[in-house]
Amino acid sequence: MPLLEEMTWPEIDAAAKRGSTLVFIPGSVEQHGPHLPVGTDTYIPREIMVRVAELVDAVVAPVMPYGFKSKPQSGGGEGFPGTFSLNGITVINVVRDIIGAFIRKGFRNVFILNWHCENVEFVREGLNLAMADCGDRAKIVALDNPNALVDQGILDSLFAGDFPGWEREHAAIFETSMMLALKPELVRGELIADDEAEEFLPYSVYPAPARAIPGSGVLWHASKAAKGGGEKAAASMVEAIAAIIRKEFPYQPG
Repeated sequence: MPLLEEMTWPEIDAAAKRGSTLVFIPGSVEQHGPHLPVGTDTYIPREIMVRVAELVDAVVAPVMPYGFKSKPQSGGGEGFPGTFSLNGITVINVVRDIIGAFIRKGFRNVFILNWHCENVEFVREGLNLAMADCGDRAKIVALDNPNALVDQGILDSLFAGDFPGWEREHAAIFETSMMLALKPELVRGELIADDEAEEFLPYSVYPAPARAIPGSGVLWHASKAAKGGGEKAAASMVEAIAAIIRKEFPYQPG
């Protein structure tokens, strides 16, 4: 029973005492074009970690649904009606509080999977503060770039020479393929479109100029997404994450 919200308190207590890995996912509510839901950054990592929990002894905590502000170059920015974000200090404090609570309730192995790249530094600060609060009573492993775990051959096949870089891959080939594989019922297939910014800026401008943000919110060529490629990428990621958990948290009940 890997979902913490579906467990009873005695079951949670038993999981902590036997050394189960507690999985925490900081997500976001962020536009992902006209064809993907705003919860994409929570749906994908949650489905990945549920599959991981079938391979190792892990409990998947409820996802933190909101994240730090979307960058125009990698998420389309804050101007879209479907993007709802937190201030950085709020992200830090929520992570500090909830990770501290997990540790105080007995979890000693904590795995963080972050899908929303804008969260990374704020989550890291929250983790550092939680560890300081709890006197290093737990071990935390944080994965900030899960895409890097996917077998390169799978990525090469999926992108077929059309890879613009991860920043511009928002709501495009990779994420659409993953959603087609993991949550196909939420993909509006008839609305999948190709788009890109008039100008990709390798720096930030405040306020963000319209030329740096495609009107659709899709930053690249989503029509090239493929369910089969998404399934292969997801399977590769699941195996790689399970291997990390086995390595860093060696105790796994037989």
